[in-house]
Amino acid sequence: MTRAAYFELLPMSYGEYRGIETPNNFLSLWRGEKANIEENILGGDSVIDTEDLMLKGFMPANITRKSNEDVLMWMDGYIKTYLERDLRQLSQIESLIDFRKLMQVLALRTANMLKQSEVAKDSGLSPATTYRYIKLLEVSNIIDRLPSFFTNRVKRVIKSPKVFFIDVGLAVFLSGYYDKESLLKAREYGSFFETMVFLHLKSLCHTLTPQAKLYYFGTTSQKEVDFVMEHGNKILAIEVKAKESPKLRDVKNLIYFMDNHPETVLGLVLHKGNEVRWLTSKILSAPWWWLEAV
Repeated sequence: MTRAAYFELLPMSYGEYRGIETPNNFLSLWRGEKANIEENILGGDSVIDTEDLMLKGFMPANITRKSNEDVLMWMDGYIKTYLERDLRQLSQIESLIDFRKLMQVLALRTANMLKQSEVAKDSGLSPATTYRYIKLLEVSNIIDRLPSFFTNRVKRVIKSPKVFFIDVGLAVFLSGYYDKESLLKAREYGSFFETMVFLHLKSLCHTLTPQAKLYYFGTTSQKEVDFVMEHGNKILAIEVKAKESPKLRDVKNLIYFMDNHPETVLGLVLHKGNEVRWLTSKILSAPWWWLEAV
C-alpha cells in the first residue's frame, strides 16, 4: 500500500522565530481549558514591534535582518529573481511590467474580496491574462484564496473568496510602504495586519490532525467575521482588530455569528496590544501572537 503525506511549506510564524515548538495557548482553546486563561497585561519581552515584523515579513532569509535597508534590498532581489525571472521561465509571462503591476494591485487588495474584473481593470490587463497571472501566484504559494463559511442557518451569505498574500512583508513592499512611518499612516494598514494574522492562523491549522480548515464569514447585510477555523464539529470564530485594546462594541458581528452557530467553542479577538482580557464569558481578547505563546 502506498502512503503519502503532504506538507505545505509556509513562511516562519512568530512562534517558530522565537523557538516555540508547541502552541500551547492555541491547543488549550480547542480543549476547552478556558479556566487556565488568566487576564493579564504582558510586558517586558512580550512587547512586540508589530510594524517592524510587518515590514520584514516572515521569510526566514529576511526576518532576522537588522537594518531596514537590508530588508528592502532583499525584498527587491526576491521579486526580481524568483517572482519575475524564475516564474517567467515556468509560465508564459509576456510582460514583466504588467506582471509586477498586477502584483501591486493585488497587494493593495490583500485581505479583501477577490474581484478579478476590478483587478483586470486597475492592472490594464485582459480578463484572461489577469486570471492566468493570479493563478500562477496562487500555485506558487505567493497568494491564497480564503473561502467563505456558510451553512443553511444564515441566509444571504457572501460566497466569493477573499485574497491574501501569504507573507505580509511582500504585500507591504509591493504596495510602496518602506518604513514604519508610512506604514502606520497607510490606508491599508488594517488589511496588512489582518494578512499577518492570516499566516499565523493558517500555520496553526497545520498543528491539528487532521488539519483545521480556515474560512471567513460575511453576509450581504455586512455582518462579517474575519476568520472561522473549523476542526471536526468545533469552531473558533476570530476577529482581528488593529488596535491595542478592543472593546465589547467592536465584536457585535462576532456575537451575531456565535448566536447562529452554537458549535463555536470560543470567540477570539486578536489585536496589536499586550493585554489578555475576557470581553464576555465566551469571547477572549488577546495579542495576535499570543496563540503561539507557551
